[in-house]
Amino acid sequence: MRRIFLLIFLLSLFLTNFAAVYNIQHDDGSLTKAWFGSFYRGVRFYVSDSCTLNVVNWGRYTRKQETDTILVYTDSANAPNKLLYSKAFSLNTNSSQQVIRDTVATPVVVSQKFWVVLYSRTQDSPSNQLSYFISDGAGTGNSFWKETTGIWVENGDGDYIVRLTVTGPLGMVTLKEDDEIQAEENAESEHFVKLCAKTIFSNNETADFQFSLKNRANVSSKIVDFTGRTIKDLSQNMILEEGIHNLNWQIKEIPKATYFFLLQINSKIYSQKIIIIK
Repeated sequence: MRRIFLLIFLLSLFLTNFAAVYNIQHDDGSLTKAWFGSFYRGVRFYVSDSCTLNVVNWGRYTRKQETDTILVYTDSANAPNKLLYSKAFSLNTNSSQQVIRDTVATPVVVSQKFWVVLYSRTQDSPSNQLSYFISDGAGTGNSFWKETTGIWVENGDGDYIVRLTVTGPLGMVTLKEDDEIQAEENAESEHFVKLCAKTIFSNNETADFQFSLKNRANVSSKIVDFTGRTIKDLSQNMILEEGIHNLNWQIKEIPKATYFFLLQINSKIYSQKIIIIK
Protein backbone atom coordinates (compact mmCIF):
# COMPACT_ATOMS: atom_id res chain seq x y z
CA MET A 1 0.00 0.00 0.00
CA ARG A 2 2.86 2.39 0.85
CA ARG A 3 4.41 1.68 -2.54
CA ILE A 4 1.15 2.57 -4.26
CA PHE A 5 0.90 5.89 -2.37
CA LEU A 6 4.57 6.61 -3.14
CA LEU A 7 3.98 5.91 -6.84
CA ILE A 8 0.96 8.22 -6.91
CA PHE A 9 2.96 10.95 -5.13
CA LEU A 10 5.89 10.71 -7.58
CA LEU A 11 3.51 10.69 -10.54
CA SER A 12 1.83 13.86 -9.26
CA LEU A 13 5.21 15.58 -8.97
CA PHE A 14 6.05 14.59 -12.54
CA LEU A 15 2.77 15.90 -13.91
CA THR A 16 3.16 19.19 -12.04
CA ASN A 17 6.43 19.94 -13.84
CA PHE A 18 5.53 18.37 -17.17
CA ALA A 19 5.21 20.71 -20.16
CA ALA A 20 3.93 19.69 -23.55
CA VAL A 21 3.93 21.42 -26.93
CA TYR A 22 1.80 20.58 -29.94
CA ASN A 23 0.63 22.14 -33.20
CA ILE A 24 -2.96 23.19 -33.94
CA GLN A 25 -3.89 22.66 -37.58
CA HIS A 26 -6.16 25.35 -39.06
CA ASP A 27 -8.56 25.04 -41.97
CA ASP A 28 -6.25 27.04 -44.23
CA GLY A 29 -3.37 24.64 -43.53
CA SER A 30 -1.45 27.03 -41.28
CA LEU A 31 -0.20 25.99 -37.86
CA THR A 32 -0.48 27.52 -34.42
CA LYS A 33 1.66 26.31 -31.58
CA ALA A 34 0.22 25.63 -28.11
CA TRP A 35 2.07 25.32 -24.80
CA PHE A 36 0.86 23.34 -21.80
CA GLY A 37 2.51 23.17 -18.40
CA SER A 38 2.83 25.08 -15.16
CA PHE A 39 5.70 27.49 -15.65
CA TYR A 40 6.30 31.18 -16.25
CA ARG A 41 6.58 32.09 -19.93
CA GLY A 42 8.43 35.19 -21.07
CA VAL A 43 9.52 37.08 -24.17
CA ARG A 44 12.53 39.38 -24.18
CA PHE A 45 12.23 42.61 -26.17
CA TYR A 46 14.68 45.23 -27.30
CA VAL A 47 14.17 48.94 -28.05
CA SER A 48 16.96 51.29 -29.03
CA ASP A 49 15.53 54.27 -27.12
CA SER A 50 13.50 54.77 -23.96
CA CYS A 51 9.81 54.09 -24.67
CA THR A 52 6.51 54.08 -22.81
CA LEU A 53 4.64 50.77 -22.78
CA ASN A 54 1.04 51.23 -23.98
CA VAL A 55 -0.52 47.84 -24.76
CA VAL A 56 0.26 44.16 -24.07
CA ASN A 57 -1.43 41.45 -26.18
CA TRP A 58 -1.14 37.69 -25.67
CA GLY A 59 -2.76 34.55 -27.08
CA ARG A 60 -4.94 32.29 -24.88
CA TYR A 61 -7.40 29.40 -24.98
CA THR A 62 -9.57 28.56 -21.94
CA ARG A 63 -12.71 26.59 -21.23
CA LYS A 64 -13.44 28.31 -17.94
CA GLN A 65 -12.49 31.40 -15.96
CA GLU A 66 -8.72 31.82 -15.54
CA THR A 67 -6.44 34.46 -14.05
CA ASP A 68 -3.37 35.57 -16.03
CA THR A 69 -0.76 37.80 -14.44
CA ILE A 70 1.30 40.18 -16.59
CA LEU A 71 4.79 40.96 -15.28
CA VAL A 72 7.17 43.45 -16.94
CA TYR A 73 10.83 43.31 -15.86
CA THR A 74 14.13 44.89 -16.70
CA ASP A 75 16.81 42.53 -18.03
CA SER A 76 19.96 41.38 -16.26
CA ALA A 77 22.25 38.75 -17.79
CA ASN A 78 19.44 37.46 -20.03
CA ALA A 79 16.97 36.97 -17.19
CA PRO A 80 14.16 39.08 -15.66
CA ASN A 81 15.45 41.42 -12.96
CA LYS A 82 13.57 44.45 -11.57
CA LEU A 83 9.76 44.37 -11.67
CA LEU A 84 8.35 47.42 -13.51
CA TYR A 85 4.67 46.49 -13.81
CA SER A 86 2.25 43.75 -12.84
CA LYS A 87 -1.46 43.19 -13.35
CA ALA A 88 -3.82 40.27 -12.74
CA PHE A 89 -6.29 39.64 -15.55
CA SER A 90 -9.48 37.53 -15.23
CA LEU A 91 -10.50 35.96 -18.56
CA ASN A 92 -12.53 33.25 -20.24
CA THR A 93 -12.22 32.63 -23.99
CA ASN A 94 -15.11 30.10 -24.03
CA SER A 95 -13.20 27.33 -25.85
CA SER A 96 -11.80 29.58 -28.56
CA GLN A 97 -8.37 30.99 -29.34
CA GLN A 98 -8.25 34.70 -28.64
CA VAL A 99 -5.75 37.52 -28.34
CA ILE A 100 -6.19 39.20 -24.95
CA ARG A 101 -5.44 42.92 -24.66
CA ASP A 102 -4.28 44.95 -21.68
CA THR A 103 -4.10 48.73 -22.01
CA VAL A 104 -1.39 49.82 -19.60
CA ALA A 105 -2.85 52.70 -17.56
CA THR A 106 0.19 53.36 -15.36
CA PRO A 107 3.18 54.87 -17.24
CA VAL A 108 5.83 52.15 -17.65
CA VAL A 109 9.13 53.27 -19.19
CA VAL A 110 11.22 50.56 -20.87
CA SER A 111 14.62 50.80 -22.52
CA GLN A 112 17.16 48.48 -24.14
CA LYS A 113 16.34 44.86 -23.18
CA PHE A 114 13.25 44.14 -21.11
CA TRP A 115 10.87 41.25 -20.43
CA VAL A 116 7.15 40.60 -20.58
CA VAL A 117 6.30 37.50 -18.53
CA LEU A 118 2.90 35.81 -18.16
CA TYR A 119 1.87 33.38 -15.48
CA SER A 120 -1.33 31.34 -15.39
CA ARG A 121 -2.59 27.85 -14.80
CA THR A 122 -2.40 25.74 -17.95
CA GLN A 123 -3.49 22.15 -18.42
CA ASP A 124 -0.64 19.67 -18.21
CA SER A 125 -1.72 17.40 -21.07
CA PRO A 126 -2.84 18.11 -24.66
CA SER A 127 -5.39 15.29 -24.24
CA ASN A 128 -7.31 17.42 -21.74
CA GLN A 129 -7.42 20.81 -23.38
CA LEU A 130 -8.77 23.15 -20.71
CA SER A 131 -6.26 25.98 -20.86
CA TYR A 132 -3.13 26.84 -22.84
CA PHE A 133 -1.05 29.65 -24.35
CA ILE A 134 -0.77 29.98 -28.12
CA SER A 135 1.56 31.48 -30.70
CA ASP A 136 1.05 32.43 -34.33
CA GLY A 137 3.74 30.17 -35.75
CA ALA A 138 5.39 26.80 -35.48
CA GLY A 139 8.68 27.45 -37.25
CA THR A 140 12.20 28.21 -36.09
CA GLY A 141 13.79 31.63 -35.92
CA ASN A 142 11.81 33.00 -32.99
CA SER A 143 11.77 31.95 -29.37
CA PHE A 144 10.19 32.27 -25.98
CA TRP A 145 11.62 31.60 -22.53
CA LYS A 146 10.30 29.47 -19.69
CA GLU A 147 11.14 29.24 -16.00
CA THR A 148 10.61 26.19 -13.83
CA THR A 149 13.03 26.14 -10.88
CA GLY A 150 14.40 29.67 -10.88
CA ILE A 151 16.32 29.09 -14.14
CA TRP A 152 15.21 30.71 -17.40
CA VAL A 153 15.63 28.48 -20.47
CA GLU A 154 15.25 29.64 -24.07
CA ASN A 155 12.96 27.61 -26.34
CA GLY A 156 13.87 28.27 -29.96
CA ASP A 157 11.13 26.22 -31.61
CA GLY A 158 8.37 28.79 -31.96
CA ASP A 159 7.22 32.35 -31.41
CA TYR A 160 5.29 32.68 -28.13
CA ILE A 161 2.62 35.25 -28.96
CA VAL A 162 3.19 38.47 -27.05
CA ARG A 163 2.70 41.74 -28.92
CA LEU A 164 3.44 45.17 -27.47
CA THR A 165 2.70 48.73 -28.46
CA VAL A 166 5.12 51.37 -27.22
CA THR A 167 5.56 55.10 -27.75
CA GLY A 168 9.06 56.48 -28.25
CA PRO A 169 11.01 59.15 -30.15
CA LEU A 170 9.69 57.81 -33.48
CA GLY A 171 6.05 57.75 -32.35
CA MET A 172 3.95 54.68 -31.61
CA VAL A 173 5.50 51.36 -32.63
CA THR A 174 4.17 47.79 -32.38
CA LEU A 175 6.79 45.30 -31.21
CA LYS A 176 7.09 41.65 -32.32
CA GLU A 177 5.60 42.37 -35.72
CA ASP A 178 7.37 44.20 -38.54
CA ASP A 179 9.36 46.61 -36.38
CA GLU A 180 10.28 45.03 -33.08
CA ILE A 181 13.29 47.28 -32.81
CA GLN A 182 12.72 50.97 -33.41
CA ALA A 183 14.18 51.61 -36.84
CA GLU A 184 16.18 54.67 -37.65
CA GLU A 185 17.51 53.90 -41.09
CA ASN A 186 18.60 57.40 -42.06
CA ALA A 187 19.84 59.68 -39.31
CA GLU A 188 20.19 62.87 -41.33
CA SER A 189 21.66 64.91 -38.51
CA GLU A 190 24.47 62.55 -37.62
CA HIS A 191 25.20 59.42 -39.67
CA PHE A 192 23.89 57.33 -42.53
CA VAL A 193 23.21 53.60 -42.38
CA LYS A 194 22.34 51.41 -45.39
CA LEU A 195 21.62 47.73 -45.94
CA CYS A 196 22.32 46.76 -49.54
CA ALA A 197 19.31 44.39 -49.65
CA LYS A 198 16.57 44.06 -47.03
CA THR A 199 15.32 40.71 -48.36
CA ILE A 200 18.14 38.24 -48.90
CA PHE A 201 18.14 34.74 -50.38
CA SER A 202 19.85 32.27 -48.08
CA ASN A 203 21.94 30.84 -50.94
CA ASN A 204 23.76 34.17 -51.05
CA GLU A 205 27.11 34.18 -49.32
CA THR A 206 26.74 37.42 -47.34
CA ALA A 207 24.46 40.22 -46.24
CA ASP A 208 26.27 43.50 -46.82
CA PHE A 209 25.94 46.69 -44.77
CA GLN A 210 27.30 50.18 -45.36
CA PHE A 211 27.40 53.20 -43.07
CA SER A 212 29.13 56.55 -43.03
CA LEU A 213 30.54 58.54 -40.13
CA LYS A 214 30.67 62.31 -40.06
CA ASN A 215 33.18 62.17 -37.22
CA ARG A 216 35.57 59.71 -35.58
CA ALA A 217 33.47 57.32 -33.47
CA ASN A 218 33.33 54.15 -31.38
CA VAL A 219 31.36 51.54 -33.37
CA SER A 220 29.86 48.17 -32.40
CA SER A 221 27.51 46.02 -34.49
CA LYS A 222 25.68 42.71 -34.27
CA ILE A 223 22.80 40.64 -35.64
CA VAL A 224 19.88 39.78 -33.33
CA ASP A 225 16.64 37.84 -33.77
CA PHE A 226 13.07 38.88 -32.86
CA THR A 227 13.68 38.30 -29.14
CA GLY A 228 16.86 40.36 -28.99
CA ARG A 229 19.02 37.23 -28.80
CA THR A 230 22.46 37.83 -30.33
CA ILE A 231 23.03 35.72 -33.46
CA LYS A 232 26.38 37.17 -34.50
CA ASP A 233 28.71 39.88 -33.20
CA LEU A 234 30.13 41.71 -36.21
CA SER A 235 32.32 44.24 -34.39
CA GLN A 236 33.01 45.37 -30.83
CA ASN A 237 34.15 48.86 -29.78
CA MET A 238 36.03 49.64 -32.99
CA ILE A 239 37.40 53.20 -33.26
CA LEU A 240 36.69 54.26 -36.85
CA GLU A 241 37.53 57.48 -38.66
CA GLU A 242 35.00 59.58 -40.57
CA GLY A 243 33.99 58.26 -43.98
CA ILE A 244 32.22 55.23 -45.49
CA HIS A 245 32.61 51.78 -43.90
CA ASN A 246 31.38 48.32 -44.90
CA LEU A 247 30.46 45.17 -42.93
CA ASN A 248 29.25 41.77 -44.03
CA TRP A 249 27.53 38.80 -42.39
CA GLN A 250 28.07 35.23 -43.61
CA ILE A 251 24.53 33.90 -44.08
CA LYS A 252 24.76 30.82 -46.32
CA GLU A 253 23.91 28.40 -43.46
CA ILE A 254 21.64 30.78 -41.51
CA PRO A 255 17.97 29.60 -41.17
CA LYS A 256 15.33 31.62 -42.98
CA ALA A 257 13.77 34.15 -40.58
CA THR A 258 13.60 37.84 -39.76
CA TYR A 259 16.66 39.36 -38.12
CA PHE A 260 17.89 42.84 -37.18
CA PHE A 261 21.22 44.53 -37.84
CA LEU A 262 22.14 46.74 -34.87
CA LEU A 263 24.77 49.41 -35.28
CA GLN A 264 25.88 51.39 -32.24
CA ILE A 265 27.74 54.60 -33.00
CA ASN A 266 28.99 56.07 -29.71
CA SER A 267 25.82 56.06 -27.55
CA LYS A 268 23.25 55.95 -30.38
CA ILE A 269 21.85 52.67 -31.76
CA TYR A 270 20.54 52.30 -35.32
CA SER A 271 18.72 49.25 -36.63
CA GLN A 272 17.75 47.62 -39.91
CA LYS A 273 15.41 44.69 -40.41
CA ILE A 274 16.66 41.78 -42.55
CA ILE A 275 14.49 39.02 -44.00
CA ILE A 276 16.28 35.86 -45.15
CA ILE A 277 14.23 33.64 -47.48
CA LYS A 278 14.90 30.50 -49.50
